[in-house]
Amino acid sequence: MTTKRERDELEELTGEDARFVERLRSAYTPEPLTGARRTAFDARLRERIERPRWRGMWIPAFSAAALAALAIWNGMPGVPSGGPITTAGAASASGAAWEQLLFEGDPTRVQVGDDSAELPPDYAAIEVAFFDGV
Repeated sequence: MTTKRERDELEELTGEDARFVERLRSAYTPEPLTGARRTAFDARLRERIERPRWRGMWIPAFSAAALAALAIWNGMPGVPSGGPITTAGAASASGAAWEQLLFEGDPTRVQVGDDSAELPPDYAAIEVAFFDGV
């Protein structure tokens, strides 16, 4: 039952190791199939091998469609390109006034009083959300 190659492998092992390998081989060797079961197995195997691979064909199609959609989206007029849209890009009048005070004012002058009116809209929202407007 053993081939020459298997016998050569077994001869390299000690007697106890060889017996262990034989027990393992006999425990994991599948039982032979009967004629009808073997024929059914071969038919199912042949059917599975010959089955068309449709899923594999969809991957390039979806990739091409996604790439085309991305190209169309980036080429549409009115869609901003470049970096992400931020609220600083859409500054309100109070934000522009704050920036004017910041960059054109005297940095050495100490301001006394309530500074909450001078905060830009983003920082004013953070103040209200986290510091209760204090």
